[in-house]
Amino acid sequence: MVKADPQLVWSNDEKSKNIFSVAVQYRDAKIFSHIYGLDIKIASADTRDDFYDNNLLHMAGMLAPSTSLNDIAGAALQMQRELQWFKVISLTFNFTVF
Repeated sequence: MVKADPQLVWSNDEKSKNIFSVAVQYRDAKIFSHIYGLDIKIASADTRDDFYDNNLLHMAGMLAPSTSLNDIAGAALQMQRELQWFKVISLTFNFTVF
């Protein structure tokens, strides 16, 4: 859909989250990988939601929904997966992590 109408990337939900934010929040690797190849990823990196002023790195640092964590057995593997998401987001969008 985004390839057919690139303006969809700039669409937000009721909490001002765009498609990147939602993909990161729900740890949807398929959607994120589809969007990853688009040239607009850097421009949307600094967008923030209205309620908590969170950017993509904040959302990657939050605990994933239990539905996505239930598929991974063991706390250590769940933590590893969460760290991988954080690392991918920080490197993809050129965030500086202290």
